Amino acid sequence: MNNNIVNTNRNDFAVNDTLATRVCIANRHTNNLFALIEERNRLLNSVSSEIAKERFHHNKGYIVLMCLGFLLILPLFLIIPSAFIVGIPMVYMEEQGIIVATDERIYYCIVIIFIALVSISTLLIWNTIRKTFIKKFRAAQINYQKQANEKSVLINDFLKKYSSEMDIIPPKYRYPLATNYIEELFMNGRAISMMEALDKFEEYLHRLRVEESLKQNLAIQQAQQQQIEDLKNMLLWDAILG
Repeated sequence: MNNNIVNTNRNDFAVNDTLATRVCIANRHTNNLFALIEERNRLLNSVSSEIAKERFHHNKGYIVLMCLGFLLILPLFLIIPSAFIVGIPMVYMEEQGIIVATDERIYYCIVIIFIALVSISTLLIWNTIRKTFIKKFRAAQINYQKQANEKSVLINDFLKKYSSEMDIIPPKYRYPLATNYIEELFMNGRAISMMEALDKFEEYLHRLRVEESLKQNLAIQQAQQQQIEDLKNMLLWDAILG
């Protein structure tokens, strides 16, 4: 009679040990899977960041181009009228009807041509720099997107390969916080069945929510108490000054 009882207990231990082992394997796979997912999400966030940078530099580049163009071309509109104001027209007709360019007019022509060349060169250089930055951001986007796609392929392959070993834990609880806690329950002998482990995890989640709610309520209470103290101080000063 006693021997039968002992054998039954040993079988139960063997079953529990097998369940705990399967839970450990499922937990390891879950953590590895979420590490891949987090890495893919980080890469996708990097893609979004590079797109934002490209748009910012694209818009900023056009704004700078317009400002440079205005500042560099502005002297042209100042020099030409000033030449006429001081009585030195760019060209004039002599009695014979021949166009004659004086030294002053040649000087103004050279200045105008110089400013025009500098303006065009500056705008071209800036536009080249702008395009270089945009190409850099686009290359980074392509690189991050390529890595993210590779991670997605790895995730799909991982699920195909290990999903059967993760089935021991219900889909609702297949995330690191849950699987880590469930594994700890089995490893420490605090659970002998999956149902018991899930119930204890739900209790743990409830405690976390209660603690978080208490923290939020405490913060609100402290803020309100501070407001009351500030109001008392204001009333006190009003009474003193009054």
